[in-house]
Amino acid sequence: MSGEDKSPACHHLGELPSDSFHDRDAVEQAILALSEAELLRLRKFAIWRIRGLGRKARGRTHEDLMGEATTSILDGTRPWRKSIAFYVHLRGCIRSISNAWSQKNDIDMWFASELASSEGESKAGRVRPALEAVRDGGPDPEHRAHVRLQLERVHRLFPCGTTDRQIIDCWANGQTHAEAQAELGLSKNLYDAAVKRIRRTATAKRAFVYGEEYM
Repeated sequence: MSGEDKSPACHHLGELPSDSFHDRDAVEQAILALSEAELLRLRKFAIWRIRGLGRKARGRTHEDLMGEATTSILDGTRPWRKSIAFYVHLRGCIRSISNAWSQKNDIDMWFASELASSEGESKAGRVRPALEAVRDGGPDPEHRAHVRLQLERVHRLFPCGTTDRQIIDCWANGQTHAEAQAELGLSKNLYDAAVKRIRRTATAKRAFVYGEEYM
């Protein structure tokens, strides 16, 4: 075999084996199998989430929210695990997307805090894990999960084996800036330059990083 054949397969952050998820056909069947009672509960839940958004809904309706949730499962953005009932997964997607609509700038805030940590806190000897809470208010678990989802999308923007992608791997593993820099053998200047490059790339591809909900 060639050297290329022997190289490890490229992975995505938090990726599970493909057989852990239902395929598109199964999703389509599950959508059709939803009962009237389940659809009514989902509709009421979506209406409640939209009302909670207030102005942040930006004119979008509960139907837009339910449609986005369904589409995200069909296209694999939010794949349906075999261990979870479809109704539960769809309801979770509705909640996740409405959270995303209310927290549009999460990844921007996260990158800003990471740069401040890398450039400022490190000088004072205080470098924190990169996937820790966004500053100014320790977010709840759903907020953290939302930031992680966006970080996973940023991860997909870089080719396997690149320094940028390796840095993101370190962040996702909870390593501090100092630990990531040491593990990869980078000087502080190279490390900081890579962090800025990652941020610029994410900003340029914000439609993908944020998802269709921001279009």
